[in-house]
Amino acid sequence: MDFTVNDLLIVIENLAPCFPQEYEIVQLYERKYKENVERLVLPFLDNKRDIIQDPGFLIILVSWLDRYEDVLGKIGVKEKDYLNLKIVIFDFLGVG
Repeated sequence: MDFTVNDLLIVIENLAPCFPQEYEIVQLYERKYKENVERLVLPFLDNKRDIIQDPGFLIILVSWLDRYEDVLGKIGVKEKDYLNLKIVIFDFLGVG
């Protein structure tokens, strides 16, 4: 998680000032990081048999996403809503 936050801080502090505000560089990076997190996590949800055998993984994943969103919020990142991903996870857990 730290590497992502550090990367976003570099974008916010060093890269964004090099571009006109209408380019929305920070928002672009925020969106891309969100897409990347979802791209990395969703394949783990493809194997329902493994998930049923180890549902603790999903609980850890939701907990990590909550912490990650909190950290992103503290550095001012706006694109931190992982609700769609959480809905998929809660469906597997039978919650929702």
